[in-house]
Amino acid sequence: MIQCERFDTTTGAITTIAPDDVFALLAQPDALVWVDLRHPTDAELDWLGKTFAFHPLSLEDARKGRQRAKLEEYDGYLFFVLHGVGFKPNTHHMATYEVDAFIGRGYLVTVHANGAAAIDSAHARWQKTPLPHVSAALLFYLVLDDIIDGYFPVLDELGEQIDKLDQAVFVGVDRAMLRGIFALRRSLLVIRKQLGPIRDALNELLRIESEPIFTLAHAREYFTDVYDHVLRLTDFTDTYRDMLASSMEAYQSSLSNQLNVNMQRLTVIATILATWSVVTGFYGMNLRGMFIGVEAPIGAPLVFWGLVVVSVIELIIFRRKGWL
Repeated sequence: MIQCERFDTTTGAITTIAPDDVFALLAQPDALVWVDLRHPTDAELDWLGKTFAFHPLSLEDARKGRQRAKLEEYDGYLFFVLHGVGFKPNTHHMATYEVDAFIGRGYLVTVHANGAAAIDSAHARWQKTPLPHVSAALLFYLVLDDIIDGYFPVLDELGEQIDKLDQAVFVGVDRAMLRGIFALRRSLLVIRKQLGPIRDALNELLRIESEPIFTLAHAREYFTDVYDHVLRLTDFTDTYRDMLASSMEAYQSSLSNQLNVNMQRLTVIATILATWSVVTGFYGMNLRGMFIGVEAPIGAPLVFWGLVVVSVIELIIFRRKGWL
């Protein structure tokens, strides 16, 4: 689906236009055009290439998707690949989506399959929030800012789950907790893999000095702010990864302590059973002497209750040592 809108830089009016009118508007200096393609077909991408004369390589990247976040400079425009994230706390499922942006003088083209929420948010800000010196650069900033801001609630949710995990480790450990640790670490790895290339692409964008495509004079501070957000997100991600590593160590320590407690209990049981085994085995020998083989009516109860008393004494001793 193709959605085309025109922003008149003189009046500030935003109007919806037909795709066939886009080519004529590109030559007007007082117009800013935003073309958004959602789940584009091959025919729509072919129209995009003919209308804007995009390089076949950038169109191929937009057609295939699954590209690494990057910034590429072509003749007359920039091609920027972005990635956003979404998180489902119940299933620990981390989903990513890709938004491809073509930024040129007087136009912005966005191509995406699953980034409708971020695009709609940027579109609402475009209509409600007045921006100084409206240009394609500032329009792209709105899209970029909404995608990057979408990382913060995801990391906040991951941080809350990590805090709960840290508290639960000291209560008791089980396999579900271990699965949770690995799931959270995998989610943080996905975020870290997306933020690294975005940071490099933004750094490259901020270093453009010739500005042959559109001026960054009024947008540089906005992109710098987004770049700062990316750095903060990267720091949060690294911090949470360190916290998960600490949680894993605490899990292993708690599991080792629990194993030691179980071994102590088994040792107590084995010691008591060993006492019974020694005494009963001694009286089970087929020999005479030392009261063996001598008929004594109270012998069996005496031995039994003697073993009970010895077992109770052993339990008291183990209790005082803190083994029980």
